[in-house]
Amino acid sequence: MSKLLFLENNTAVFDNGVFGVAYKLQLPEKFSLGKEDYSDLNNYWHSALKDLPVNTVFYKQDTFLEKKFSTKNFKQDNFLQKDTKYYFSNWDYLEHSCNLFFLLPSQEINNTNLINPFAKVTKKRFESFDENIENFIKSVESVILSLRAIKLKGGNKLKIIPFEEIELANYYELYFNLFDSDYISDIQVNNNNINIGTKFASLVCLLDEDKLPEKLETQ
Repeated sequence: MSKLLFLENNTAVFDNGVFGVAYKLQLPEKFSLGKEDYSDLNNYWHSALKDLPVNTVFYKQDTFLEKKFSTKNFKQDNFLQKDTKYYFSNWDYLEHSCNLFFLLPSQEINNTNLINPFAKVTKKRFESFDENIENFIKSVESVILSLRAIKLKGGNKLKIIPFEEIELANYYELYFNLFDSDYISDIQVNNNNINIGTKFASLVCLLDEDKLPEKLETQ
């Protein structure tokens, strides 16, 4: 697990030289989409992401948290309102959130030569890093504009909002604490899993898009 070195607005730099840009995505209600919408969305995503710089890591993160439904703000002026408030109080439900992370690993910063404190570090190396970051941000912004321009049936659109700086810092800690905001756990990264307190977190990934079918069919 890399540590945050620097945050500015919705951008971050990690101690391994990785640069990241973060957005929040609000998706249309799934029952408002038709079969064609799902197929179109897949094509739109592919078209928007295809021109990102080489070595870019794109991470679409969908999080589902089990929570209790709160009715504390429901009105209770009559019998029906009181009964409705009581009936739905503390129902279990899944809260869904979706985030977009664009990550650019840095060969200039994440270099073994820089680990040696006596190695000569040239200004040109860091100027090249800054130039790559500027071009990367422009490419990401172009992707966001393309996604925001998507128009689906019924006027549905994707709503994409940049993370705020303090929000991104808090989310980084919350994510690696397994979304438990009541306390902070010790986190240990092992070869096969991540220990967070007494719980285990593991990741499974497809290393290549060739692992996916050539065509996605919607039912």
